[in-house]
Amino acid sequence: MNYGMNDYDQKNRELQIYFIRHGFTKGNEEGRYVGRTDESLSETGRNKLSEIVWNATYMTPNVILVSPMKRCIETAEIIFPGRKYTIVEDFRECDFGQFEYRNYSELNGSLEYQKFIDSNGMAG
Repeated sequence: MNYGMNDYDQKNRELQIYFIRHGFTKGNEEGRYVGRTDESLSETGRNKLSEIVWNATYMTPNVILVSPMKRCIETAEIIFPGRKYTIVEDFRECDFGQFEYRNYSELNGSLEYQKFIDSNGMAG
């Protein structure tokens, strides 16, 4: 699938790609592992994004590709109001399994969690 890349200017031969992380969610603010939990932006997240948009000049992309997660769609709608975007299922967040939506203090002392940390998130 080309996700609208036919709009790419073949004469220019330059393609710029920007990755923008979603705004804060309640889980982010609480230091939780938020992967597949489909959480909306928090009030703080919405406010900070609005401040950034108000104080900054964002690029005007030809194509906007977005994860299907609520927080990502909401972020795109705040940063690029009124613009069309394409949801890409493969952009869905990773699954933290047994650690999903838990934070350090809740997991502290767990041997499985320590293995996960020691492996840079590759085990668990």
